[in-house]
Amino acid sequence: MSIAIQSDVFWSAISALAAFAGLLGSAAAGTYALFKAGRRRRLQGVLDKERQFYENQARRVVSPSNGSPQGSTADQYIRDIRDGLMTIGKLDEKQRPAAKDKLRELIDQLRATHATLVETLEPFTTNDATVFFDQFDKLNQHFGSLYHSGNIPHNARTLCGDVIEIVNELATQLALDEWHSIRKIAYSMRRADNDIIVPVMQEILARTEVELSLISSSIRDKEFKKALWLKERYRFDVTYLYERLDEALTQMSQLRSQI
Repeated sequence: MSIAIQSDVFWSAISALAAFAGLLGSAAAGTYALFKAGRRRRLQGVLDKERQFYENQARRVVSPSNGSPQGSTADQYIRDIRDGLMTIGKLDEKQRPAAKDKLRELIDQLRATHATLVETLEPFTTNDATVFFDQFDKLNQHFGSLYHSGNIPHNARTLCGDVIEIVNELATQLALDEWHSIRKIAYSMRRADNDIIVPVMQEILARTEVELSLISSSIRDKEFKKALWLKERYRFDVTYLYERLDEALTQMSQLRSQI
C-alpha cells in the first residue's frame, strides 16, 4: 500500500513538473514571438523612415541619374531599343508571321541585358524589411554565381553582333518603311557593345557587388539598421535606371507574346 501511494505521489510530481515545463516553454515561445514581432516592426520603421527621407528630401538636390557618366549614353541606347520595339509593334498581321521567328529572336537578344540588370536590382526595391532579410542569403549567392570581379557571363548580356545579324536578315523580309526604325537598333548596336552595354553593366554589377558585401558584413555583425540604411541608399541611386529598364523589359515581354 505504501509503495502504491509513493508511486502515485511520484508520478503526480512528474506530471506536475512536465506541465510546468510545458507552461514555461509556451511562455518562452510566446515571449520570443513577441520579441520577433517587435523587432520586425522596428526594422520596418527604419526602412520606412529611410525611404521617406530619400523620396521627400534627397530628390530635391540629387539628379535622378545620379550623375552617372554613362547616363545620357545609356538613355540613348534605351530609347533606340524602345523606338525599334514600337516599330515591331506596328507591323500588321500579314507582316508578323513571315518574320515572327526572327522578331522573337531579336527581342530575346535585346532582353538579355535588361533582364540581368532588373533581376539584380529588383531585391533592393522591396518595401518589406523582413522579406529583404529573409531572402538576402539567396540573393547574395545568386549574384555571386552571376558576377564575380568583373566577369559577365556570355548569355547574361545582349550580344550586339547577333542583334545586327538578325536586323540585317529582317531587312530582307520587310519593306523599307517598316524596317527603317528597326534598323536604328543595328546602328545603335555598332557602338553599344563596347561603349554602353559592357561599361554600364560593369558599373552597376561592380557597385552591387560592393553593396552586397557591405550589407552582408552588417548582417553578420547584427547591425540590421545599418544594413537597411545601405539598402535604401543604393535603392535611391539606381531607382531611375531600374524603373526604365523594368518598363522596357515589360514592353518586350508583352510584344513577344503578341507576335
